[in-house]
Amino acid sequence: MGPIYHLGTNEDKIKVINECKRVVKKNCIITTAYLNRMAQYVKPISGDPDSVDDEKLLKSSAFKFDSPEYIDRLHEECNIEKISNVGTDGLSYLLNKSINNFTSEQYKKWFANHITTCENASLPG
Repeated sequence: MGPIYHLGTNEDKIKVINECKRVVKKNCIITTAYLNRMAQYVKPISGDPDSVDDEKLLKSSAFKFDSPEYIDRLHEECNIEKISNVGTDGLSYLLNKSINNFTSEQYKKWFANHITTCENASLPG
């Protein structure tokens, strides 16, 4: 799952996806992990307002950031049927201090809500 967010070019990402198609058994599921561009833009700003320079931020990392729409287009180009986009983190990466201080009951309530949002493409996690 990891190569996509380390590759900078569209061509390299397509090669990886097509190689996955080549080696998996027929009718298997291919999972593509990617780092959401908006999440990676928002997180540093929450800790350091001087990091608001989007271009600088995106070029300064070993990780490459994409959007759900871009990943969908890659899959379409490689003739892969999308089942769903699932964001495992949601907004938790921005709420970690609060979440870590929840009581057990608060955490259960937060987590139940979090699970209902994992397929919401508008959340940047």
